[in-house]
Amino acid sequence: MDALTQAEVFALIGELNGFIEKWDPRLVTQEREYQAKRTRIVAENNAEKTRREKVYKQECETLSRQSAKMFEDAQKILEDVDQMDQQLMSSDKYYSKTKTRKEAELAGVESQAYRNYTALMEGIEAIRRDYGQISKKYRESMLPFLINDLHFLFSAQRKKDYESLIVLRNTVHKFVNEVSELLPEITQDELAMKKEAFEQDQKTLALNFLSTIQEFDNQESIKNKSDEKQLQRELDELFPQEFVDFLAQTGMDYESRRVKVNSGKNFADGILWMSFTDYPLLLLVENKKLLSLLKKRCAHMMVNDVIRFPLPMACKGAEPLLVMSDARFPEKAKQLSHAWMFGVLASSPVAKLEITVIDPENRGTSVGPFFDARKRLPELFGEKICFTAEDIATQLALLNEEIETTLMDKLGTEYDSIFDYSREHPEETLRVRCLVMYDFPRNISDSILTDVRNILRNGSRCGIYTMIICPPPQPGTRQESYRQMLQTIQPLTAVIKQDQQSFSERGLPLLYHPMPDKAGFDRFFSKYMLIFEGMQNRGIAFSPFIRKLVEAKDDAELDVSIQNLTEWKQISQEPFDQQSASTTFPELFCMGQIAYPAEIFDESIGYKKIVRAFRAETPGHSIDMSRVELPMMVGILYGAVTNTPGLGAANEALNQLSYNGPQIALGYACAYPLGVVGIIGSIIAIRYIFRVNMPKEEESLKTQSGDAHHKPHMMSLEVRNESISGKTLIEIKEFLGRKFVCSRIRHEGHVSIPNHETIFNMGDQLFIVCSEEDAPAITVFIGKEVELDWEKQDLPMVSRRILVTKPEINGKTLGSMHFRSMYGVNVTRVNRSGMDLFADPNLILQVGDRVMVVGQQDAVERVAGVLGNQLKRLDTPNIVTIFVGIFLGILLGSLPIAFPGMPTPLKLGLAGGPLVVAILIGRFGHKLHLVTYTTMSANLMLREIGIVLFLASVGIDAGANFVQTVVEGDGLLYVGCGFLITVIPLLIIGAIARLYYKVNYFTLMGLIAGSNTDPPALAYANQVTSSDAPAVGYSTVYPLSMFLRILTGQMILLAMM
Repeated sequence: MDALTQAEVFALIGELNGFIEKWDPRLVTQEREYQAKRTRIVAENNAEKTRREKVYKQECETLSRQSAKMFEDAQKILEDVDQMDQQLMSSDKYYSKTKTRKEAELAGVESQAYRNYTALMEGIEAIRRDYGQISKKYRESMLPFLINDLHFLFSAQRKKDYESLIVLRNTVHKFVNEVSELLPEITQDELAMKKEAFEQDQKTLALNFLSTIQEFDNQESIKNKSDEKQLQRELDELFPQEFVDFLAQTGMDYESRRVKVNSGKNFADGILWMSFTDYPLLLLVENKKLLSLLKKRCAHMMVNDVIRFPLPMACKGAEPLLVMSDARFPEKAKQLSHAWMFGVLASSPVAKLEITVIDPENRGTSVGPFFDARKRLPELFGEKICFTAEDIATQLALLNEEIETTLMDKLGTEYDSIFDYSREHPEETLRVRCLVMYDFPRNISDSILTDVRNILRNGSRCGIYTMIICPPPQPGTRQESYRQMLQTIQPLTAVIKQDQQSFSERGLPLLYHPMPDKAGFDRFFSKYMLIFEGMQNRGIAFSPFIRKLVEAKDDAELDVSIQNLTEWKQISQEPFDQQSASTTFPELFCMGQIAYPAEIFDESIGYKKIVRAFRAETPGHSIDMSRVELPMMVGILYGAVTNTPGLGAANEALNQLSYNGPQIALGYACAYPLGVVGIIGSIIAIRYIFRVNMPKEEESLKTQSGDAHHKPHMMSLEVRNESISGKTLIEIKEFLGRKFVCSRIRHEGHVSIPNHETIFNMGDQLFIVCSEEDAPAITVFIGKEVELDWEKQDLPMVSRRILVTKPEINGKTLGSMHFRSMYGVNVTRVNRSGMDLFADPNLILQVGDRVMVVGQQDAVERVAGVLGNQLKRLDTPNIVTIFVGIFLGILLGSLPIAFPGMPTPLKLGLAGGPLVVAILIGRFGHKLHLVTYTTMSANLMLREIGIVLFLASVGIDAGANFVQTVVEGDGLLYVGCGFLITVIPLLIIGAIARLYYKVNYFTLMGLIAGSNTDPPALAYANQVTSSDAPAVGYSTVYPLSMFLRILTGQMILLAMM
């Protein structure tokens, strides 16, 4: 694919704008409509729920009022009967006498006739009515005294009525007592039935709501799939992944070579210069789905939530650039021109670029950074820098003449650009020009303007690329003339606008890499000159043999060039005083050797091969000269970082390379003592440099949340959210979407162990265990946090740590054990290696874990039997797992791993192989039923005895020359190098950790000790504080650090020797 032009990239950005303008409002509208409909469904459900709750409460209140009224009515009837009884007793002495005589006899006797009434209150009312009718005859219709006495003596009916009144009074008392006893119970039963019906109704309503929401979401999903497919299809048409990757790779390729000399024959990727523009996705895209889709598609071009588009200035089709500078910051426009000139210089093949500068105002000083280059290579900048009107006219006329010649004699109608012509005519030398015009339109007449327009219109086709810097008009200048000239050239250029210190093009920010500083440009141009002089055959500076090394396109071509030079090198070492047997005069003969700086070859494909093949042995002629040999430096490195396994791995790598030099253990031994001291000293230095307040650091550790994803948090909550009342525990978990354990529930004063079907009610109190990160959300959702002593509740519950010791439990997940459903207990947290972990159902149990179980005593005992809980089982080391790991580690360590560019395959060796296998077994061993738990004593024995044996074997070989090396050799140099290797990285990283990441000092001590795999430093850190922060930091980084330490030395040796 040919290089894109800036115009094509901006056209692509315009199409992307259209794509976003089409889809973003559409998707935003859809999302808003979806949310509005969903909100309406939720609101309707809440309204219906509220209505039903209101009806339920009203019914309960009505029932309660009716019950109270019934009781009041019964009491009123009883009072009426008693009142009539009192009136009768006071008015009829014979009733009083009869009642006194018969009351004991008739006590407990009641009339069964009133039991036939359907409602108890109807019977009571009938008793009052009958009592009133009977008593009325004797209360109001009283006979004269003598007649009344005779009537009582001879009237059987009167005596019968008196007995009926006594029985009726007994009956009404009995009925009223029954009402007072049974009515509350009946009322409560009726309320309970209504509550049960209401809860069932609420559950049905909730299920219907969930079904409605799910159906609504499914319908919306189906409706949106068509739009999503169309969106994806249009994005693929506009912005296919292959094209995006091509754009990203174009930018990365330019980044990799932008400060390197192009020693080849062609323009790199057809690109002369590259700037960039940031497309602000967050400002232009509101819909999250579209934003995510575009971010994913342009992942390789994303920089801080913007798409960074490359704007290549292609050899073919490049637009001239018109920079509208800001008078407040004129130097920024010049810096842009310098970056453009340097970019074109670096991209163009050596000796194929000429730069023409027009600088009427500053007379050449505008290109100050290139003065030295112009002195060393006048050809690069033409004859002179133009600043007078005559010089400008002459130079532009020459450029126009060159354009006309090229158009007429070379391009014609057959070729689109000079590059197409050159491809068909390789025998002709292709050169390009850069025209930089400052202070336009100063010293530009109308005739000169015509030449400028022609250059802008046809220059890029002929290999002439232009940048014009146009400052705003100065006071007193002819504003109209300035405006007309600007309007004349603007349609032919890409306009870059400067606003203070930033630039924009077509409304988007323009970014660019500035020209290297003076030291960087001097290095660049020195190499440029060396290649240029070799190409111009100025002496022997850059012979064809060396050019072949630099320009080799593949390994085969490079190997041939290295072989030829190696043969000449051998010839150069033969004595000159021997007469050749040949009678033919040689075409070439060797006069000696010459040393080149290694950086000449740093861009060639086989830099390391070249250095290895031609490294000079004589000081002064060495391309890669060093007082300390590379193997010894590796030994110093491992001593400086106190890493003994890495030393063993480096020794194995040297054995593969047939190394016969001095023992690298000498460097290790020299650097190790100050390595330990340097690590501890760096820890102390960081403490005093940053004025660490030790008590304050201790306090911050206590309040530090740690890993909120795994550290368990315990709290007591009271259900206050009416929307979850009546829902089961599993429904609440699924709706909330956060993991937590409810180990106990207190409902109406009774504590129980909940299960997934347990229903939550308003006022219930829960004991929750969750991660600290989820605690606030769970609290807000359920209700509020309360203080409750669970140990004083009515259910005898215990919490106990149970040790996992049974091998068959190893590797099982916590959820697969079904502790809650099978044993009626809850697991709230798991302690592993001294750290509490949240009891996630997916957490894999390991032998040696301590599981916190909450439940009744007998249930906890049964769980203890299932998990083992036998400390003796952990006292026996798992020898099988240890030896399986060693065996597999040795096999893995002996496998060769080939890397391109390395002469010898890499092997993890006896140090790296077992380490990798140990990490893998620790992670996946449970799937092979391997128990990885090892007692601390066995662990320390295996670690320490291996290192001691290794040091003993290495020390015996290295010890003989140790004293001599320190006293007479480079031992002090080794010590100094090792000390610098130890201290400098630690101080830098320590400063970054404290200043930028605000790492706790005690944690930082562990990180420093772990990154250097240094137990003495950890021991010092543990003495400074009583917390386990250093140990946690040490164990976190130790495995990766050990693994990288082991590989680093081998890769350095195998890659560079």
